[in-house]
Amino acid sequence: MSDVSFWVWVLLAFGAAAAWGLTVVVNKRTLQYVDPFALNLLMRVPTIALIAAAAALLTVTDAWALGFGMTWGAFAWITASAVVTWLIAFNAYYLVLRLGALGVVTPIMATDPLFTAVFAVILLNAAPGPLVIAGLVVSTVGVVLISRWMEPGAAAPPPAATLEPLADAGQAGPPPVAPLLTESGAPRSADPLAPPSAGPSAAPPSADSAAPAKSAARLRFDVIALALLAAVGWGLGPVFIELATESLGTASATMMLQSQTMGLLMLLPIVWRRHRVTVRRLSRPEWRLVVRFVLIASVLEAYFAVAYYLLIDEIGSVLTVLIIASSPVFAILGGMRFLGERYSWKLAIGAGVTLIGVVIATLQGA
Repeated sequence: MSDVSFWVWVLLAFGAAAAWGLTVVVNKRTLQYVDPFALNLLMRVPTIALIAAAAALLTVTDAWALGFGMTWGAFAWITASAVVTWLIAFNAYYLVLRLGALGVVTPIMATDPLFTAVFAVILLNAAPGPLVIAGLVVSTVGVVLISRWMEPGAAAPPPAATLEPLADAGQAGPPPVAPLLTESGAPRSADPLAPPSAGPSAAPPSADSAAPAKSAARLRFDVIALALLAAVGWGLGPVFIELATESLGTASATMMLQSQTMGLLMLLPIVWRRHRVTVRRLSRPEWRLVVRFVLIASVLEAYFAVAYYLLIDEIGSVLTVLIIASSPVFAILGGMRFLGERYSWKLAIGAGVTLIGVVIATLQGA
């Protein structure tokens, strides 16, 4: 590979990290209208179609070495991967996005490579290297710092104002950042990625909004626990995929499609039983806005999923994981720009320590 080609792939890797970071921002914004479990389900449909189209094109043109093979053993491992990834990790991910600020949850969820290393020791008999152990210790310190320094505003359920219609006549918002995303039925001054501001029709705060300190502490615990659960699920999934690859002899595009499809099928009965897709009754302009958000997030997620396999093949897994580990930075910046989130220097230190631990552990494979 020439130097030019190498740096092009590195640039594409940062593009993938930015895509995932922006996906998190769009998902958090969409959760102001859509139930977390329903959003997980809705995201699967266009994402599956996009991945299938990309996989078919890349296979026909020999742009990657992945085929469409499958064995029963690989099928079983991919099924297990789908359970921990889509049923557990992603549901925890969507739930924690509603509760916590991106500067808190994204660094913690980015520790999933550390859990991959731990599960590789347990299930693949891999030997934990000194850098992996050091990375685990450093990241644990970072998570502890985040949990201790988390401000009440960084772990709180969506305020009542965020559930008001985007096209509320009394709203006023910042100048548009992405006009193509702005719903024609909404005021042109509203930024679709920014949370709706409170208008005259905003519901008055309930008695629960003045919750005691105990409730704030419980929220902090829920945020940390759900973020870690997402990281654990995302960390265990790749180990099952590696076991599936060993069964088949190689990775395949069928594995990607099977995992996504099984996630869709497993989520259907959950959403059906909850009888809830949106957090409230949405207007037609809001529905169109939600559709746009889901499609945008699906495109970004599909790009990330396909690019991840291509990048590992071109520049190696270590450099790919190191660059992808920068995705929380893009998510935090996106949260500050589009969602109005603010972070203290203490939280920035905790997030930095957590991500440094991930980098240290990843260097073990260098």
